[in-house]
Amino acid sequence: MASGRGSNFTACVEAIRKKKLPIQILALVSDNPGAKALESAKSFQIPTKVLDFAKYEPKRPTTRICSSIWRNSRRTLL
Repeated sequence: MASGRGSNFTACVEAIRKKKLPIQILALVSDNPGAKALESAKSFQIPTKVLDFAKYEPKRPTTRICSSIWRNSRRTLL
């Protein structure tokens, strides 16, 4: 998840490419449609999803929404 520049996201992608981080990024989720991190993800050919959390109940929407995305990915995520 990212809502801004995505410097941590980019660092993770670079570490993965250098085989220093043994994970796979399946998608980048953001609540900010203008987040630069989304552009970075697209440049790395990583799927993106923008979620408008204002449309959901205020109680823990992130957990429910992300759980649904993760279940649909059929992958184990940390």
